[in-house]
Amino acid sequence: MKPRHLRSVAAAVCVALLLPAGAEAAFPGDNGRLLVGGKFGDTGTKLFTVRLDGSSRALPVEGIAPDVSADGGWVAFAARNETTHGLGIVRARLDGSRAVALTDGKSIEPIADGELWGGPTWSPDGKKVLFLADNPDPRTIGGDLFLIRRDGSGLKRLTRTFASEVDAAWSPDGRTIAYIRCDVGPWCGPDSQLWLLTVGSSDEGRLVVSNANHPDWSPDGKRIVYECQRLPQNDQRKLCVYDLESGTATIIYQRLAPASNPVWSPNGRRIAVTISPPTEEDQDPEIYTMRPNGSDIRRITNNRRNEILFDWIAR
Repeated sequence: MKPRHLRSVAAAVCVALLLPAGAEAAFPGDNGRLLVGGKFGDTGTKLFTVRLDGSSRALPVEGIAPDVSADGGWVAFAARNETTHGLGIVRARLDGSRAVALTDGKSIEPIADGELWGGPTWSPDGKKVLFLADNPDPRTIGGDLFLIRRDGSGLKRLTRTFASEVDAAWSPDGRTIAYIRCDVGPWCGPDSQLWLLTVGSSDEGRLVVSNANHPDWSPDGKRIVYECQRLPQNDQRKLCVYDLESGTATIIYQRLAPASNPVWSPNGRRIAVTISPPTEEDQDPEIYTMRPNGSDIRRITNNRRNEILFDWIAR
């Protein structure tokens, strides 16, 4: 499949952002800026980079559930195609230039609806993009995982299940994909499961832990941070870290203010997270960081922009 330009994207890289899911990968390196979405109104959002001192800079790129490449030069996101009116996967520079549609939103339509599905994510070597696309089988409750090269060629389907696979994240070495699987319903509540899939294998991976959402790898590939124990009666989202060597999970955050969308820092020393106020009367969600054991919580933003965290860019 050849890359196709989206007229609306190529002109201004300007399409409405939906509520994004968690960031997709922590690429090793020095800590750079945080990639954050600030929500305005019911549908519109704006993309920012944020320093750890809280200062921010607006970007000319907008899209659904964006993800930044390991070298920090490219962003992949989903966008509405003006011709087909379907969602397509787009890559562009962070300054909005060189925008190219990798899928046309017609032959295959990605599922990228923020909190529900997640969005595209770059491979560590920057050569491929992983994304979720609709499964046309009426027996399925969601979609399957697909890979495509950065030039729009080599489309490959990775999973073929009747479950819903969401929130996929590459391991730093590119050999394993962590993803969330829901066998009961697409909203991925208490039934959600963290699975690991070996890239290039023919199986669907293996179940690691239940009741998980929004996974992100540590830069050394030894641990995965994720939302855990999200219960429907109180919607309290805790944070857990799963150790792949020992096979154990540890709760690192458990407070009244729910935490979501955890992202590991490129140097591995901090975890960034969106923390929402415990009551609707309080302030909008803001960005915080903490140590991997949950200690030393520091507030980064304080601007009432309804912050949603995407990624921590390496530099």
